[in-house]
Amino acid sequence: YQRRVHGRLCHEIAKLASLGYRGKNRNYIVQWLNTAGPRLGEFNAQELSKSIWSLTRLGYRNDVFIREWVRVSTRKLIEFNTQDLSNSLWSLVRLGYRDTAFIREWMRVSTGKLILFNSQDLSNSLWSLARFGYRDDEFIRALVRISAVKLSEFNSQDLSNSLWSLARLGYRDDQFIREWIRVSAWQLQEFNSQELSNSLWSLACLGYRDIAFIREWVRVSIGKVPMYSALI
Repeated sequence: YQRRVHGRLCHEIAKLASLGYRGKNRNYIVQWLNTAGPRLGEFNAQELSKSIWSLTRLGYRNDVFIREWVRVSTRKLIEFNTQDLSNSLWSLVRLGYRDTAFIREWMRVSTGKLILFNSQDLSNSLWSLARFGYRDDEFIRALVRISAVKLSEFNSQDLSNSLWSLARLGYRDDQFIREWIRVSAWQLQEFNSQELSNSLWSLACLGYRDIAFIREWVRVSIGKVPMYSALI
């Protein structure tokens, strides 16, 4: 019975989030928090991940709930799958809530599962750490090594975000950058104006210059001048 209750609670808030009711239904969300908060200790890993992700999509931050969520989730992180791990850290970033003990435990657990992370999990995790401004060279080295092998699976947003994240963290790995340039050169036509801009900015911040890539970047960017104009 309890399992069905928890499942229903997560389904309800996830459905509300998926419908895009951002900033609306405040009374319902408060009622949901009051009901779900005391039960968080009974939530499984997927329910914990879905609940914090849903609140993020709804744009609703409640520090009392988040503190309890962090406390419970820190103990259960070993049970999180790769998507749950990636989504949870991403959600805390979007909510503007940083807990160093949670991040450390998150990295410890994620280290053993990095090989199972897909391209989006890898890119989002690196982006989240960069947004937190949290640099752990040993973990980033492992994440970058796995990412380099899977770069061909990254889409334009994943590619742009991954390089931006390394630049934001001030972490330069020439082997990764060379592979990133090789893969990205083939996909540059798919980059939007923001991704193009961020990518060149990131290379500049990392102090890495590749003339052939810059020429291709210029060629592609010239063809997207109207897109840049729209941003102004």
